[in-house]
Amino acid sequence: MILFAMEKLKKIFFDFLDNLEEKEYLCELKNFGFRGEVLPDYQNKFIQQYYLLKYFPAYLTEYYFLYNEIIKKNFIKQNFNILSIGCGCGIDFWGMKLANEKSNKNLNIKYTGVDIINWSYWDSYGYDAKVINSDILDFNLKDNDYNIIIFPKSIGEFSDEDFDKLKNKFRNANFKSEKLTIVLSLRKARNARDARRGIEIFNIIQNELGYKTNDSFKECYSFDKKPNGFPYRIEDILPEFGYPSSLSDFLSDYYLDFLEDNPCPFKKFCHENVFSRKPIKTMSQVCFSIINFERR
Repeated sequence: MILFAMEKLKKIFFDFLDNLEEKEYLCELKNFGFRGEVLPDYQNKFIQQYYLLKYFPAYLTEYYFLYNEIIKKNFIKQNFNILSIGCGCGIDFWGMKLANEKSNKNLNIKYTGVDIINWSYWDSYGYDAKVINSDILDFNLKDNDYNIIIFPKSIGEFSDEDFDKLKNKFRNANFKSEKLTIVLSLRKARNARDARRGIEIFNIIQNELGYKTNDSFKECYSFDKKPNGFPYRIEDILPEFGYPSSLSDFLSDYYLDFLEDNPCPFKKFCHENVFSRKPIKTMSQVCFSIINFERR
């Protein structure tokens, strides 16, 4: 799986380079970020590539870590039927696959990802896994067999109106499983708001759907710094994995050469406000909750 991840990262990188060759300016990237309610334009494949180059290794490591926690807790024993809401290209599935491989438990995994955006780079690699290009609000949750539901950085990306609809979707759901695990992977910058939304979902499951839990809704896992004061790095969690330095260096500085070769009237603006381009190589942004529910 690590080899697959490295090959996937290289594929995205070379596709990004091909796109870069065709661009006269980098204006498409100038608003990339998560400022307030504004989200990146995920429909744009160039934006998808940049997003993945920036976050893929860190997110894969986080999802490996959180799924490994689920496996270790052994609350759900063998058959994992996962619904990933806002799955993107399926990085959380690859994290689950890696955690399963390293656990040597040979779990039976079924995965359904749902995303309104048609993301590139998804691959099931022969597993019982699929990604459905659909709005989760149109997705049928009645009489379902899911026992793990994950929001991979997605619960904060619903508008208030759509989140109210999502809560109603859960109210009307019929989960057949006697056990249910809900996972929130939160954006660190907005974790308080995202966590409040998660608690609203938790309360619906506990108070309206007939489940109970002993877990604290307010508990959120994050990484403290190491004793030396530095953040944990990807390699501290997955020693065999890391962000290739050649790719990292290029992403940090490529725009300087690009702007030199492609003079732009907005160059000053780009320098000052656009390019925070270093990929995430630490666990400093990790924030997640795992709540286990059991039928009353």
